[in-house]
Amino acid sequence: MKNLVIGYKGSIGSRHYRLLREAGEEVVGWDVGEHPECKPDMTWICTPNSSHYLYAKDIDGKMFIEKPVTDNLSQAELLRGKQIWVACNYRFHPAIQVLKENLSKVGKVLYCRMHFSHYLPFQRENWKEYMKDTNIVMDVGWHFVDLAQFLFGKICQSTHIGATRELNGIMDMAQIGVFCNHDIPVMILLDYLRRDKSWGIEVIGTEGTIELRCAGKHPEFAWLFCTTKGVLFAEYTGIDDMYRNQLNYLLKEDWKSNLDEVMEVMKICG
Repeated sequence: MKNLVIGYKGSIGSRHYRLLREAGEEVVGWDVGEHPECKPDMTWICTPNSSHYLYAKDIDGKMFIEKPVTDNLSQAELLRGKQIWVACNYRFHPAIQVLKENLSKVGKVLYCRMHFSHYLPFQRENWKEYMKDTNIVMDVGWHFVDLAQFLFGKICQSTHIGATRELNGIMDMAQIGVFCNHDIPVMILLDYLRRDKSWGIEVIGTEGTIELRCAGKHPEFAWLFCTTKGVLFAEYTGIDDMYRNQLNYLLKEDWKSNLDEVMEVMKICG
């Protein structure tokens, strides 16, 4: 399978390019702005957000596009019918996959709490430049809103609020609330203030609770506990693990576009 990574010199593009090579796949890299002749089986668009649509509109084959798929919903609508997978890498975190497989252990889900906390300058060396085009809701909130619908079904209602602190000079705290599948409330708390990285999920049901805790970075320790079944997962994971799982899914599975689901996330996150 021949792969083309557009934007292969950037932080996320270089990761996909490297993982494709490690997987033994044929891969060609373009820098941003390059348009050499190439007919790949799958194209990976890892360019600045504003250019995603400019590349995607002219591609007929399979595509991976980093989030957000486009600058706005109107552009995303024009991509309907194409086979597109928009980056949803948290779905492929090993502990998230085990959590989803074991949701039935808690009975009927009553509600869920999610959180993510990490100091922004510790995440990205170029954070000031990166955050010019995004905010905490669109950046990390995107993944947790997507996880809500991945775990519990279609989002029916949502709200969010944010706060700006002088520490980073951007919106670095937010709270998002969504209802999934008509009756499952999910509360998501986000901040870019905590010096040590921590994120997690609690699912409370009629028959028990599943709690996922993740701490640390490169690698992080993930611990998943179910009150009815005990420890389900307790491992150190590298950041490449979820990206590699996502890549393997797209290379080996007969996958369907997730554009409709992503557009629901865009409506909430902006």
